[in-house]
Amino acid sequence: MVSAFWGLDVDPETALNNVGINHAAHGRKAKDYSTGMTERLELCLTLVPHPRFLFLDEPQNGLDPDGIASLSETLRAYRDRGNCVVISTHLLHEIQGVPDECIVIRHGRAAQFTDLTGVNLADLYQGR
Repeated sequence: MVSAFWGLDVDPETALNNVGINHAAHGRKAKDYSTGMTERLELCLTLVPHPRFLFLDEPQNGLDPDGIASLSETLRAYRDRGNCVVISTHLLHEIQGVPDECIVIRHGRAAQFTDLTGVNLADLYQGR
């Protein structure tokens, strides 16, 4: 079934599959989802209208390691389609490989890093 949502044709199964919860969500009410599934559902709903800019605050909250890997894959794919993804997080190691650029705020000072080739994001905060 295809639904019209903000002028776009959206296949709900594909949208849920894109965030990795299509099979787990089948036949369940959203109120019965785990914290991680709820986070993925919120990401799904955020991505449906295909915003050019996506702002996320601690998107890996409540996700298990597989969920974090799936989230990273989803965000990289979204970025690679020419969209801008801005992530605010304290858990830099969990978004490793996602950003093209990074701004680290440490002791009230911001430092921008535009080349992350071979860089461990957690080391940026430690000042290494």
